[in-house]
Amino acid sequence: MLSDVTNMIGGETAIKKGHGTISKIRGPALGYTTVMQGRYVKHLACKAYNAKERITMVTSFRAKDVSVPDESTLFTIRETTKKNRLNAQWSTYRLRLVAERMAKFADEIENASKDDVDAELDVINRESMQAFLDAQTKYLQHGISQMMPYPGETYTK
Repeated sequence: MLSDVTNMIGGETAIKKGHGTISKIRGPALGYTTVMQGRYVKHLACKAYNAKERITMVTSFRAKDVSVPDESTLFTIRETTKKNRLNAQWSTYRLRLVAERMAKFADEIENASKDDVDAELDVINRESMQAFLDAQTKYLQHGISQMMPYPGETYTK
């Protein structure tokens, strides 16, 4: 929370629970935080009264392990962010993540081949390589679909 909410009325975060009921959670005080998986928890900020502002900062996280799926999207920020900056940061982030995944997969293949000195077993087969590459291609294609369009282009879903 980046605003002083001392005299604020309302402004809670409404969260839809798994069984369908809605709970209103009082927001944190200035300088404090609430942690939730906003991408997976239906929520909204209720209207605030008696305060001149309600400014919050949202920070996204992903797993440190590059093999854990990354389901990041831009749909909530692309209309309010500078197109060139957002597209460059987004592209760099996703390409670096794929590069890390490629390096990790290559290391796994290399280590497995060192362990099998007789080379009697397949260290990697065509199907597993294809599945890995298909997943990276799908990840990159999703990244392109999230990028902000330039004049004459349209969003893809």
